[in-house]
Amino acid sequence: MKRRFLLLISVVAMSAAMAVTTQAAEQRTIQVTGTSSEEVAPDCVKLEVCLKEYADSGRVSIDKVEEEFFAQLKALGISGDKIKKTDVRGMRGVPPFRADMRRDVAFKRPAIRAGAFQRHVKDSSAIRRRAPRFRDQRRAYEVTLNDFSMVDKIKKALDRRMVGNIDVTDISSSKLDEYRSEVRAGALAKAADGARDIAETAGVKLGDVVCVVVHPDQRHDKADCKQGVIKLRSSVTATFAIK
Repeated sequence: MKRRFLLLISVVAMSAAMAVTTQAAEQRTIQVTGTSSEEVAPDCVKLEVCLKEYADSGRVSIDKVEEEFFAQLKALGISGDKIKKTDVRGMRGVPPFRADMRRDVAFKRPAIRAGAFQRHVKDSSAIRRRAPRFRDQRRAYEVTLNDFSMVDKIKKALDRRMVGNIDVTDISSSKLDEYRSEVRAGALAKAADGARDIAETAGVKLGDVVCVVVHPDQRHDKADCKQGVIKLRSSVTATFAIK
């Protein structure tokens, strides 16, 4: 009795599945994928500036460099609350001449004779007299800007000798969600236009939307810090019924 009951349930389930499959097969549809992209301007730009000491008929201290840096930013209309001190990355100061160089060279390169080493030290001393070299002190700051065009203005305003490096580390927009919705709507509109063209070519009438699939892997934002734009892209697959 139990075996008959299970067999009956199996037959009913198979019949229902066949009915659904037949119904789906009878429904004619058109499936089209639409893609849309847009480049938006950021309204929040993070600019990292690394200041360093430099030689100009003497040693210009980091305090003097910092004072000049703040003065230049103030002249450009950038307030102090937009400037934040950060950690220095990638110290590339020139190391001072080591007093124990003779010992190091003798240990690592025993083939160098004393006469050659003396000439090397003499030449090095002459170079240092012509261009003073020292381990420069550095300080880094992060400047928050509302307009990417200010990056070039800051680069032109600052003395190149006082800048170790200057880079845009991040760009973003407070309206990203709004822009994403617009790009997604554009992708769906392109899918609908493609479906209409196919239906017109096939000589059929397009019905309502049956299913819409948004591909999340195609909607990753790409921030181009060099160009100062945020690239948005959306891909949507829409299925339309045929009347």
